[in-house]
Amino acid sequence: MYYVTKNVVNTCYTSSKIIFLGQVCYYKVMEECNSSFVPRVTQLDALELDGEIVHILKNKFMNSVKYSGVRFLNSWEPELELFLKCLLWKFSAAKSNATFGQQLLGIKFRDESSCKKVWLLAAIVFGTKYIHSRSIEVSNLAQKREAKDIVHRITRYIEIGILISKLINFLKFLHEGKYPSLGHRVARLTVVPIDPGKRRTVGYSFMTREILWHGFIEFLSFTLPLINYHYIKRRVCRLFLNETPVIQQRVKFTLSTQCPVCDQFPVLPQTIGCTHIYCYYCIAATLTADPNFECTACGHYPRGSFKPVEM
Repeated sequence: MYYVTKNVVNTCYTSSKIIFLGQVCYYKVMEECNSSFVPRVTQLDALELDGEIVHILKNKFMNSVKYSGVRFLNSWEPELELFLKCLLWKFSAAKSNATFGQQLLGIKFRDESSCKKVWLLAAIVFGTKYIHSRSIEVSNLAQKREAKDIVHRITRYIEIGILISKLINFLKFLHEGKYPSLGHRVARLTVVPIDPGKRRTVGYSFMTREILWHGFIEFLSFTLPLINYHYIKRRVCRLFLNETPVIQQRVKFTLSTQCPVCDQFPVLPQTIGCTHIYCYYCIAATLTADPNFECTACGHYPRGSFKPVEM
């Protein structure tokens, strides 16, 4: 009985020890996974930020030389964009193992990522886009039409294959959470947080301001068409107009006559009963918007009628 009890105790002790070690290993693995976990949206935002940085830098450069008379840069725009991308890549990913977009979001490539892998990713991402932008010029180098058609067909098939591969990679990225682009998967480059203990915080103050501004703009776009600013303009002009209405039967139409609405020579001249002459479209649109319109120059009330000027 003693030996049986002793064996049972030893078995329970061994089992509890194994369970305890298993739990320790499990928590260590989970801790390691959590410390290296990067949300999918953060990885995608880093790619978008990198693209925006290149776009802003290229626009700044093009605007700086726009009025300098240098026109050949327009034909060399793909090469200029490739040069700027390589320049930014050299001083970001190749130097600190993280692109500028990744640095803004607090992530980087794994420490064991070699410099060759980083430049391989740059060659895949930048090279494919450059070749795609110059594919038409490359196909036009062929002298025979049959050769051009073959090159066009090959480039189209390659482009379709790359697009399908990108779609498959994106679906796998949503499932696995690794390799946000096809170049990352080919180069086998994954990202980890720069500071594992620091989580990404999202500030909602900017989003709140945007929501308020959008709501205010929608309110204005709904209410402004309901306001008859012609009536308001007429009432304001009447408050500051001290002249008494002067009505004359004879209208003088000369080369110096100007329409009181547009201050231009009247087109299809019309009169509303006073000495002033309006364009047909000006007075017709004004009376349609404000039937109680009064002459802005003398205050005459036309009662919604006007007639052509007799030459």
